Amino acid sequence: MLYHLKDLIIKTRQHIGESEEHTITPNDTAVGYVYDAIDYVCAKIIGFDELFFTAYYDISLDGSLDYDMPLGVRRVAFVQDISAGATNPLDTEPIDFINRYQFVTAYSNLTSLNYYFENGKIGIPTKESGITARVYYPAIPKKVFYMDVDSTSSTTVTLTSEPEDVNGAGKIIRTANHYKGMYLVDESGEYHEVISNTAGGVFTTAAWTTSPTVVSLAPPVDPRFQQLLHLEAGILWKIDLDDSIVELQRRVDSLWEQFELLAVDNVTHRSKEIEHIRRG
Repeated sequence: MLYHLKDLIIKTRQHIGESEEHTITPNDTAVGYVYDAIDYVCAKIIGFDELFFTAYYDISLDGSLDYDMPLGVRRVAFVQDISAGATNPLDTEPIDFINRYQFVTAYSNLTSLNYYFENGKIGIPTKESGITARVYYPAIPKKVFYMDVDSTSSTTVTLTSEPEDVNGAGKIIRTANHYKGMYLVDESGEYHEVISNTAGGVFTTAAWTTSPTVVSLAPPVDPRFQQLLHLEAGILWKIDLDDSIVELQRRVDSLWEQFELLAVDNVTHRSKEIEHIRRG
């Protein structure tokens, strides 16, 4: 299962010796440490395997040389021609910007889609048209929150208030599709990937078995390593308190060793392709 933010807060408090029954308040100090831990853990995971958290952006090619990518994209992992379907893509081959005109006169004979990436733009030197290019890029998951649900349907959860204004903690970014690829988690443990979200706070997912009442946003981390979030958050808090971190550090080191083995052995992803897409 994925951890509800309430659980992360409780476990983080336990690491510094606080009671599990301690009242959770909207402005909980632990939320800040959980935020910092998410940034640290996710950045380190990307260092092992840059495709572990991957967003994608589809472009309908119209014969132009280059196309704008979403703001914030700094690297491109690879590109696929998915015109024949996302499950049957053509291979791709990145090329250096200086070689962008190499295949202009011979693109009809290509078996792959060539591209370059520079200054926030993806370039297709063959100026292909009539096909769909799917551009994958590393993306660190967004910050988390939890709050009361205002209303639900089978596949939508509406969150109109700010978390701290009701029974919650954290902050919602009011931008359309900002949370696509993250997960909504109910207190019961049921969770679903966010397919889309509106700027007003309507989150669309697959159908819920039980209508949720208090949801948390959770990053798409392998469940075995979600515990890294509260362990690392506990370490950060203990450091600020000048407390010993030896015991927590042993547990964290053991988990990171396991994950490094997975990354090195390329178990989490097929070579050159994403086996399980994680969108940020």
